[in-house]
Amino acid sequence: MIAAAEIREALQHAMKVSREGSCQWPRARVIPVRDVYPSPSTTYIPHCAILHRCSDDTGCCRSESLTCVPKQFHKVELYFY
Repeated sequence: MIAAAEIREALQHAMKVSREGSCQWPRARVIPVRDVYPSPSTTYIPHCAILHRCSDDTGCCRSESLTCVPKQFHKVELYFY
């Protein structure tokens, strides 16, 4: 049998995931530039970019049958040297 304390902890955890991890806003992700533009002869400064993404590791849907995906995309231009 599950103890009342464990149930309480699980409910608190579920509330935290619902509050802080819900799939409703894009989350900032640090993306290495080489992951997008692999060029061994080029050095990018800065070598990472911060992009906002929706994916399974940025948000948790209320049902396991759903997936956190973007509703729309916006092209951004970032500058490197």
